[in-house]
Amino acid sequence: MIFLRPRLVVCDWNGTLLNDLWLAYLSTEKIFEAFGVPVPTLREYQNEIESDFSKFYIQHGILNFDLNINNAIRTRVFEENWDRVGLHDPKTAKHILTCMKRLGLRLAIVSAEIPEMLKRRIAQFDLGEVFDYVRGGAWPKNKALAEVLVHFDVKPEEAFYVDDTHEGISIAKELGMKTFGFTEGYNTRERIIDAKPTYVVSSLEEAFFVLDRAFTTTRIVIGITGEKGGGKETVGDILKTLVDRDVRIGHLLYESSETRFSRHRFSDIINESLILWHLPQTRENQQKFGQMMNIGFGDGTLARAVRTRIMKCATTVVIVDGIRRASEEEMIRSIPGSMILYVTAPVATRYGRPRLSRAGEIEKTLEQFLREEEAPTEVEIPHIGARADYRIENVGSREGLERSEGAFFEQFIISRLGLT
Repeated sequence: MIFLRPRLVVCDWNGTLLNDLWLAYLSTEKIFEAFGVPVPTLREYQNEIESDFSKFYIQHGILNFDLNINNAIRTRVFEENWDRVGLHDPKTAKHILTCMKRLGLRLAIVSAEIPEMLKRRIAQFDLGEVFDYVRGGAWPKNKALAEVLVHFDVKPEEAFYVDDTHEGISIAKELGMKTFGFTEGYNTRERIIDAKPTYVVSSLEEAFFVLDRAFTTTRIVIGITGEKGGGKETVGDILKTLVDRDVRIGHLLYESSETRFSRHRFSDIINESLILWHLPQTRENQQKFGQMMNIGFGDGTLARAVRTRIMKCATTVVIVDGIRRASEEEMIRSIPGSMILYVTAPVATRYGRPRLSRAGEIEKTLEQFLREEEAPTEVEIPHIGARADYRIENVGSREGLERSEGAFFEQFIISRLGLT
C-alpha cells in the first residue's frame, strides 16, 4: 500500500495540545464535593470520561447533575489556575506545528472547549497564526469533524485527527480519517491503544516525524524474533542483500540505496548504555539492564525508545531485530505496514552453532545455554513466535535459508510494496 501525503491535520485541544488533565480532574473533584458525592479516582476518570461528561457524573452518583452548575465550577477552577497550565512540549510545540505547515499541511483545532476560553488560550500561547481553522464548543464531534473536512475540501483519507481519547479516535475513524492516538492526555495509554488509532504517539514531535517521513514513501517494518543461535542476524543480513539488489525497489525509490534499508536492534540501546557505564556487553548484563529498565520505569520502556528511532527513520524497509517481550511485539504491531518474522531451530542445532560474537559465549555448557533461555527476557519468545506472521526454520544450509527468505521477500515485501 502506498501512503499519500495528507493535506490536513486536525487537533483536539484539552489533553492533546493543552496539558490540563490534572486541572480537569481538579474541577471534577470540586463538582463532586459540591453535590456531596464521593469523588471517583483519577484512574476511573481517565478510563470513563467522554465528551458527554454528564454520563460520568450520573454514573458516579450525581443523579441531579446540572450542566450550568458544572460549567460554573469548572470555569472558576480553570480561571483560578489559569497560569499554571501549559502546552504539552511547551518549548517546542509552536515550532513543531509551524514545521507541519511548512510541509504544506493545513492545521485546525476542533474542541469541545468553551469557545471564549479556547480563544483566550490560543492567544496566550501565541498560536493564532499557526492554525487555519479553530472551532470551540464542538459537540457532537462527528458533526464538527465532518464540517472541517468540507471547509477545507479534503477527503477523510487525506486528513489526520490527533486526539487523547478513545471516543475521539473512534469518531474520526468512523469518518474515514487517519488518526494519531496521543497517550499523555485524558485517557490512559491502554484505552488509547484499544481504540486502534493509525499511529500511537506520545509527543507532538513523534507525530511530526510520521507526517514528514512515513507518508512520503512506502514503508514496511519487520520485527524479527527468535531464540539465541537461531540465526536472526544472518536472516537480517540476507534481507538487506535482497532489498539492496532488487531492481523493482530501485525503480520505486529515486534515491540512494541508503533510503532502502535500515536495521535496529533492541540490544543497541542497552549496549550503548552499558558502554556509558563501562560495563561488559555480555548477554547476562543485557538481560539485567533490560529488566532494571522495565522494573524502574514500567514494562515497555525499551520498546518505546526503539519506537522513537523507528519513527525517525526514513527508509523503505526497516528491520527491528531481537523482539523478546509482548510489549515489544505490541509496539511493532502498532506501526502500520509492520509484521513479525520468527526465526528458529531446535535447541541442539542452535547450541552447536559458533558462538564467538559475545564474550564468554563459547565456554558455555548446554546446561548454561538452556538456563539462559529461562531468563525473563527469553521465556516469551516462543509465544511471540507462535503469533508471528511468518516462520523460518533455520535448520539447513545457507543456500536453503536464502531460498526460504526469497519466498518471504516476495510474499511479504515485494507484494506489500505493490511491485508484483
